Amino acid sequence: MVICNPFGQEYIRAHRSLRELAKRLAETGFHVLRFDYFGCGDSGGDGDEATLDQWLRDISAAIAEVQETSSSPKFALVGLRLGATLSALLAAQRGDVERLVLWDPILDGAAYLKELRVAHEGWLRDHAQGRRGAAEGEPLREALGFSISPALASCVEQLRLVPDDWPSAKALVIDHRSFPGAQVWVHEDGVNRILVPHAVLESITSWLGSACS
Repeated sequence: MVICNPFGQEYIRAHRSLRELAKRLAETGFHVLRFDYFGCGDSGGDGDEATLDQWLRDISAAIAEVQETSSSPKFALVGLRLGATLSALLAAQRGDVERLVLWDPILDGAAYLKELRVAHEGWLRDHAQGRRGAAEGEPLREALGFSISPALASCVEQLRLVPDDWPSAKALVIDHRSFPGAQVWVHEDGVNRILVPHAVLESITSWLGSACS
């Protein structure tokens, strides 16, 4: 199992839930790897140099690592938000993904960037009076403390995912509308106060356990 993180503040807010998910999957018997993309978290590189293509290569590198560790050619991808979108894109490219869990994937990259812009501008209004974000028509360079390179913004803006293209037998799509409290990435009260969405984690763990047995 390779777990693919969301981006920016969503990654921070969802960290506890994804860590718990990894623990549950490991206890089920899977080899599980969590990692950070280039320019994110504990990984090397500058966030200003990050691109989606680089992050797709990072996922492939993580797959190779967990395959070597487990001595198994089979692997599954579990992604949240942008991580789910990247997982779907890589699965389409490779064709050898055993199972795919897409937790609230981003279907429209342009709409996602607009959400980040609104959230960033709202934070500036509340916490940094006198500062402003990117003007209308200007590229988004920062979102809640995380830099967004022009190359990354351009690639994200062009992202489009069509759910009908996913192989239903191999993919589990988690929609937060079906699981109250599942939007762990939108909380602003601090990581330690975020509740773990146990129903979602149980659904993912059970599906993977039965699908991969």
